[in-house]
Amino acid sequence: MSAAGASPGRSRAVVVMASTMVGVVATFGLSAAVGNLLGAAGAGEFFQVTALFTIVSSISVLGAETTMVRMTSRSLALDNELELRALAYVGVVPPVAVALLAGGALWVWPEAVQPLVTVPGEDGARLVRAVGLALPFAVLLAVCSGGVRGLGKPVAATSLQSLAVPGLRLAAVVGALVVTASTSDAFLAWLSPLPVLGLIALALLVRAVSRRTRSVESGALAGAASVRSVAPEFWRFSLPRGVSIAVERSLDWVDVLLVIQIAGPAAGGIYAIVSRLAVAGTVLDTAARVTWGPQVSAALARGESDRARRLFDMVTMILIGLGWPAYATLAVFAPTVLALFGPEFPAGATALRVMCGAMMILQAAGMLQTFLLMGGRSHWQMSNRLVQLVLLCGGCLILVPRMGFLGAAVAWSVAIIVDAVLASIQVRRIAPIGSSWRRAVKIGLPAVALFGGGGAVLVAVLGQNLLALAVAVVVLGVPYVVFVILLARRRGLLDRRGSGQHSRPTDADVVDAPDPRSAPEVVRRP
Repeated sequence: MSAAGASPGRSRAVVVMASTMVGVVATFGLSAAVGNLLGAAGAGEFFQVTALFTIVSSISVLGAETTMVRMTSRSLALDNELELRALAYVGVVPPVAVALLAGGALWVWPEAVQPLVTVPGEDGARLVRAVGLALPFAVLLAVCSGGVRGLGKPVAATSLQSLAVPGLRLAAVVGALVVTASTSDAFLAWLSPLPVLGLIALALLVRAVSRRTRSVESGALAGAASVRSVAPEFWRFSLPRGVSIAVERSLDWVDVLLVIQIAGPAAGGIYAIVSRLAVAGTVLDTAARVTWGPQVSAALARGESDRARRLFDMVTMILIGLGWPAYATLAVFAPTVLALFGPEFPAGATALRVMCGAMMILQAAGMLQTFLLMGGRSHWQMSNRLVQLVLLCGGCLILVPRMGFLGAAVAWSVAIIVDAVLASIQVRRIAPIGSSWRRAVKIGLPAVALFGGGGAVLVAVLGQNLLALAVAVVVLGVPYVVFVILLARRRGLLDRRGSGQHSRPTDADVVDAPDPRSAPEVVRRP
């Protein structure tokens, strides 16, 4: 691969990473606005409603988002453009139909689920009907974005899901809270961007499929036989993945909901903010999945085990190199960061530190979920998630009454570590992936020593405040950036000459695989 080919691919990867991180900043801005303007109890009520919508919309997707990424990128890798329109039809129509049915039921019978939103009277019915209206558009946005990613347009998909959604939600919710300071109005504003963005995602998918299939006879692409040929495999993979996603979204929020039910809305609001901060690092894993997921699918489809291993090694270096400094800093300055969300939230500092440690272990394990999904093992991941859900729910029920939201943090940490261990064992059965712990030592320990130890010294000298945090980011960040650049150059990540030894890349490949051994919805949990 030439330098000209390598550079645009890596540039797209950088754009995807940057866009996703900007979206996380917007999401944190939204959480800060809700915490400061509604307080801990109001934040708990707001996150309870958004949690229920997220779970319902994720169930309605039926796993088709990930399946679209996997099967469209695989079709391109195998030069099988005949399947693309059939895949778009099979992947989009059933989930949207399910969402329309569910949304219609919510519109007609809002009183059936109104107790779950904890808003009485006509306001509660209005919220439920708004959920019904927004649900099909949320599903359309998710599924079509998955197809756009698989067709080699990750920047467009990321711009929608990681920039437009959180950015527009931030503006809408802040505007609503400034005007009314009402939880129900804030939630309606949170839903408001979905109709337009869902239609935009559909237009992008139609355009991408049309461009890819322009030279192929349209009758063959749209025929019933083509649909029948891809539908069984599509849904054999997608339905287990749909169950897994439903469990994942439950994992995202069930601990928050349990804390609210057991310890009250104020404790739930504090824990919701803590858990959102703790899973900020999943932006790296999400960006890696968006950016390199099609490449992983293509490499596994072609049997290119060496390339798959290089992708795994590269992304693991990125996850540790970028994630561990952030988590070490967040753990040291937990009270200062939580104070940004309101005066009640620093009480969650210890819980945040526990969850930061668990996330660092998870990042050291690498991009396990992407390999399971792109390798066609959605049923394995589903089983892992069910185990994780049982551990989380059982742990919360046992520990929250005794320890409050700190007990939920402990239960969550144990659950994700067990999931990482299971996934690590399974990935080694489908690809020759070696242990990532050596990379964790070489890359992660300098980060922990610099940002953890250095940050603790700054706190001792300057105190637990924003000044110390700013000094830590600037003074400690500069030498670490130099260290990362030198390490990346040594590993060949900055080598633009390309390798030329890989098999022919497809347009679904977002970036070129680096040289050997070279050095990521709202998804929150890995």
